[in-house]
Amino acid sequence: MKQDGSLNNLTEKDGQKLGTDAYGWNMSFDYEGSSYNGAMIIVSVDGGILTLFMSSNNQTFENYRDAFNAVYQSLKYSPRNTNTSQAAPSPRPAPSTEQSEPAKTTFSPTDTSDATIESISTYGDYLTMTQKIIDEYLVNYENAFRGTYLESSLSEQRSEYGAAFDEQKKLYGNMTKQKLSITKSSLVD
Repeated sequence: MKQDGSLNNLTEKDGQKLGTDAYGWNMSFDYEGSSYNGAMIIVSVDGGILTLFMSSNNQTFENYRDAFNAVYQSLKYSPRNTNTSQAAPSPRPAPSTEQSEPAKTTFSPTDTSDATIESISTYGDYLTMTQKIIDEYLVNYENAFRGTYLESSLSEQRSEYGAAFDEQKKLYGNMTKQKLSITKSSLVD
């Protein structure tokens, strides 16, 4: 069954360690009705994983070793903080003796830890957390590839993620205030 735009029958073999935090594999897959051979590299970058694929109809990892090594050697790890700018929460008013509606809190994550993810309670919170994860990923990507030829792909990647996220927000529509129908612990498992 042909599925345009998706990888089918992906296999990997002959894994090789490229450095203390990088690994490479030969791989083969079908894409849009054609078979390809190529290579994949996975690099651990500041708590995340970056994966690069290079392929053509008849290449292997050995053909791409020099290109992958150049990418690996050009990585610059930055200790830059990945938190995006967020307004500081405003102080709460002093308690009043008058009856009022329960205070509504705004979900404003400052990190992407399990505890923060577990605190999601509505679909709107889920979308806010998803945006935080995307932003953090893009900052890590930018830090890892600043000064390399891969840095030029960042604006295109930002646009693609932005468009995909906007589409996801449309799918949720007016559901943002509804409680999630799954348990918090299942989001992290």
